[in-house]
Amino acid sequence: MAIVVWFKRDLRVADHGPLLAAARSGQPVIPLYVVEPGYWQQPDTSQRQWAFVEITG
Repeated sequence: MAIVVWFKRDLRVADHGPLLAAARSGQPVIPLYVVEPGYWQQPDTSQRQWAFVEITG
C-alpha cells in the first residue's frame, strides 16, 4: 500500500521526518501538496514563503 506524505507549511525534503519515515518503509510514497492561498495569507507567513510555493508549483 502506498504512503501519502502531506506537505503543508514545511516544504523541506532533506530533513522532513514523515517523508524520511515513508521512504524507509519500502512502500511507494505519494507526496501531496494542496495549494491553499488562504492558508498562506495568515499573519505569521511571509510573502517570500508564498512566492516559493508559486514558483515551485
